[in-house]
Amino acid sequence: MPVNDFDENTQHHAEILDKLDEVAEDTLVVMTSQCLNGRVDMDVYSAGHKIQEAGVIGADDMHPELAYIKLMWSLSQAEDLEDAEQIFSKNHAGELEKRSIYSD
Repeated sequence: MPVNDFDENTQHHAEILDKLDEVAEDTLVVMTSQCLNGRVDMDVYSAGHKIQEAGVIGADDMHPELAYIKLMWSLSQAEDLEDAEQIFSKNHAGELEKRSIYSD
């Protein structure tokens, strides 16, 4: 997600981060990877740190479709956003792997 602004061509990236922060105040925002065997690790680059500070949580190795369904379910089960985040982050049915192993 483009949130770092380096020059005049990327200054609008700061606006993206501001909007993300605004949205995350009122709802749970989750980041996934589009890679079939990918994993979200927002602790690797500065952009990930900024996105986390804005209130976004990572979906680890969940595919976007799974994360979308789990997010809706988590919100329906929760009393508030903090509760929804805890529900979403917990492994309920084997949908989260602590570590992704590459295999041919």
